Amino acid sequence: MHRHGTQTRRCDQALIDVIGDDETYKKVYHVSFGVNEIEKSMTALEEAELPTVPHVVCGLNYGRITGEEQALEMISGFPVSQLVIVSLMNLSGTKMEKTAPPDAHHVVRIIKKARIRMPETPISLGCARERGNVLMEKLAIDAGVNRMALPSEEALQRAKHYGLEIRFQKTCCSVSKNFSGANWNGPINTAEPPK
Repeated sequence: MHRHGTQTRRCDQALIDVIGDDETYKKVYHVSFGVNEIEKSMTALEEAELPTVPHVVCGLNYGRITGEEQALEMISGFPVSQLVIVSLMNLSGTKMEKTAPPDAHHVVRIIKKARIRMPETPISLGCARERGNVLMEKLAIDAGVNRMALPSEEALQRAKHYGLEIRFQKTCCSVSKNFSGANWNGPINTAEPPK
């Protein structure tokens, strides 16, 4: 937190990738240490009383599911404000551009395990995922996600089928404050402290 003029600015939340496998962490993130450093970071964020939104990247190890369940186990030991599940995107120009993203069923299996392990924690299917994978979106709703970035029409129909409330807002899926009725042509009043 720092002062700029007379206004105090603060960090409202911390986003952190949580990886549960040392080999994946070292191979993909090019670090020399293991996932115990992630746990230390989570502890520091908790001690700072900063709302934390961990992200689990399914298939981070070149499309393979290795360590995602261990990541959930680590996350469940902390009072996180919500959880975001994403999946590997094989972006062109990267070392993984020819890597097949994980199958929708594998991603949703991680979502199901997260929902069982953390029944009260809001879970999002984030924007970093294979585009156009309608099956993943529909199965994610079946598995109990509370939020979804960039949902397809089919996903919206599935949510309506369950009688879920649907709200749209132009924010990152980690933002829990309801901006769905905000005027997007003008400034947003951010004076209200985060909940």
